[in-house]
Amino acid sequence: MKKDTKRAFRVGTMVFTALAIFAVVIYLIGSKDNLFHSKTRITTSFNDIRGVIAGNNVRYSGINVGKVNSIEITSDSTVVLVLDIVKEYARFIYQDALVEINQHGLMGSKLLNITSGTAASGQIQDGTHLKGKEGIDIEGMLGKTQDILSQTSDAVESLKSIAQKIDLGQGDLGKLINEDMLYTNLLQTTQNLNNTLAGVDNITRKISSGEGDLARLLNKNELTTQTYSVLGNINQAADKAQQVVTNLETTTSSINSGEGTINMLLNNQKTAQNIDTTILKLQNTLTEFDKTAKAIQDSWIVRLFSKKKKKNKEKEDSSNQITEE
Repeated sequence: MKKDTKRAFRVGTMVFTALAIFAVVIYLIGSKDNLFHSKTRITTSFNDIRGVIAGNNVRYSGINVGKVNSIEITSDSTVVLVLDIVKEYARFIYQDALVEINQHGLMGSKLLNITSGTAASGQIQDGTHLKGKEGIDIEGMLGKTQDILSQTSDAVESLKSIAQKIDLGQGDLGKLINEDMLYTNLLQTTQNLNNTLAGVDNITRKISSGEGDLARLLNKNELTTQTYSVLGNINQAADKAQQVVTNLETTTSSINSGEGTINMLLNNQKTAQNIDTTILKLQNTLTEFDKTAKAIQDSWIVRLFSKKKKKNKEKEDSSNQITEE
């Protein structure tokens, strides 16, 4: 009888312990999943839920405030998520809040994150629909990263090939690195360039110190003064030329307007005819005068007078010669 009692006690103890452990586990699980709290059911929608499943956590300000209850496809471009939010936290979430899809790290499960709204829009209630916001697409970023890594790998292979060619002395860069003559020529060129720069520096120093004609030309004001003087003379000449042009314009205007003797000579046909007639008469007079002069020269009186004059001159010349002897 005692053995049966002990056995029953042991069995009862084990059952009680098992039930207690089960109750604790249920409590812990319920506390974690908010099974023993009243909830507010709301909805949100996305074009792409990126792998969100029922049971994923819903967070607000980094705190788990609910779970994804179910997923519904309402059209070919819209997926509705039904969310259960613990009422204890629902009073802090407002109707203009946004819901975005995030992820636990790079390889973790999906979660929904509710951003804060404004109190003016009011607290969420059963049936409230919150707008969905496209969050960071980790999978898309990983895909782009994979492409970048692939391109980087190709670039590394290209650099490796270039390095091998350089080591073998192929190409200009390989020859430059591996051949001493090219290095020597480059060194000589650098030295010549340094010498040239030193010469330029010396010339600059002399110019700065006022040595040489170029320095005097740059540093003294005589050339500037002379230049200003020449420019002044040019300006005066330009003014005089302008005055002459003005006078010519005035004269031309007077001629064109019919004023003055020149206009009469140029534009009056009668005056021009009179001048032509006068010139013709003058030419005729000169012609008659020339004929008269020739007739006088050919007359016997003039010839006789010329002979006497010639004889007298010969006598004078003979007398002068005798006197000199």
